[in-house]
Amino acid sequence: MKTLLGCKVCGFPIEYRPNLYAQNGVCGACINAEAKKSIDFGARQQWLSQHLSNAKNAKGGGDMIV
Repeated sequence: MKTLLGCKVCGFPIEYRPNLYAQNGVCGACINAEAKKSIDFGARQQWLSQHLSNAKNAKGGGDMIV
């Protein structure tokens, strides 16, 4: 009987689903969750607000971004 390998952080069986990746025994979900901690969401919101403001004030009169 084969033993399932689990993530070192959350314990989710890494071999449970196809296309689930892992690095050094840590699943992709845990890797992404750790990366999100370093994102400056305030700066991202400011950047988005500035670009939306520029688009709204641009010539052409459109009020929708696609």
